[in-house]
Amino acid sequence: MPTLFKRCKCGAKIKINERACERCRASASAGANKMYNVFGRNKEADKFYQSKEWKAVRAIVKARQPFCVACGKPTQIIDHIVPIEHGGATLNLDNLQGLCRSCHNKKTAQDEEKFKK
Repeated sequence: MPTLFKRCKCGAKIKINERACERCRASASAGANKMYNVFGRNKEADKFYQSKEWKAVRAIVKARQPFCVACGKPTQIIDHIVPIEHGGATLNLDNLQGLCRSCHNKKTAQDEEKFKK
């Protein structure tokens, strides 16, 4: 059975179930990231996460916990067990854990619900 194609807005040939070609997706993503960096990012948090201290502590935690403590996949994010904005220690190893992106997103959603009350 032949594969159906359509055209991206730039003219590139793409599969029928795709919205855009790889180049256009990358361009759109870069634009969204730029807008987020300018208008949405927490400047104070960004400064902390770019600090030498955080990068050193992050490396220690990642070496100690190379796999997600929740599911066992490779660690992608070092998470504050108690969020900083809710009194969690910023650089205390006891308040940090390695999580994969999926488990971090779930935990963040749970934290938001928990601390919303």
